[in-house]
Amino acid sequence: MNITSRLGFVLILLFSGLQAARAETPAFPARPAMQKLEDGVQFAEVSLKVPGRGETIKVWIYLPQGTPAKGSLPVVFIAPAGSNLITGMGLADGDRQEHLPYVKAGFAVVSYELEGAMATRSVAEMRTSLPKFMAAHGGVDDAKLAIDYALAKCPEINPAKCYVAGHSSAATEALTVAAADKRIKACCAYAAIPNLRDRFEPALIDALEKRTKGFGAFIDSISPANHLADLKDKSILLFSADDDDNATPKAVHDFAAALQNAGAKKVKLITVPTGGHFDSMIKDGIPAGIAFLKQL
Repeated sequence: MNITSRLGFVLILLFSGLQAARAETPAFPARPAMQKLEDGVQFAEVSLKVPGRGETIKVWIYLPQGTPAKGSLPVVFIAPAGSNLITGMGLADGDRQEHLPYVKAGFAVVSYELEGAMATRSVAEMRTSLPKFMAAHGGVDDAKLAIDYALAKCPEINPAKCYVAGHSSAATEALTVAAADKRIKACCAYAAIPNLRDRFEPALIDALEKRTKGFGAFIDSISPANHLADLKDKSILLFSADDDDNATPKAVHDFAAALQNAGAKKVKLITVPTGGHFDSMIKDGIPAGIAFLKQL
């Protein structure tokens, strides 16, 4: 094959790749009209089709009241907490208490569902939900879809100030998204689970691997502890309570040390003595996260 033929062949491959990429680009719906949710808060809900998988996720958009100028708002992306990190999670009204403080502090908030959510928590349903969650790379694909939509349809958002936050399983999700997406500049992780092999019994991992090939590699891929190099240039707030009986405070402290040992220079660890797994995040964690993000 001569040089001209080779060049033509390369261009054909490149064009084919571009066409394929265009085919995978979703045709986003218009943003619904923002409605007043409560004093100081505007809200809209949109459903997005996941390219290539036939799934649909719900996305909640919050803006401060008024008419924010173009590019004026930092934005926080938040997944719903409560996932077992084996299957996904839908949005529910109870999630709003984790969203509204940021909006009232002047941030836009975009919250998104995780594919593979379970309605009944039955074993039979888990067998279908787990592959969906794995196909979405533990919700990373859903986060990227929500980010794509927000940047395309929310002109009020400043693209240079995209952050993630989350509690418990959603904190693990937030760290994984921060590692995977260069658009995310900072992460606030409250009571995160840095390494999922510390979370699940080896027997459970083996059993799920037998039923769903690749499960072990999957949980390694969504464990923030395995992405230290990808996180070292991000601004990261880690938060835990000493009396948390769900997410081990020691694991959070060890993760902070591992990040610093890997060269991360923008890691802040905050620990409070009491408040447990949930109340500490509401009372102390989110206010600390807001202050952290505002300093950036």
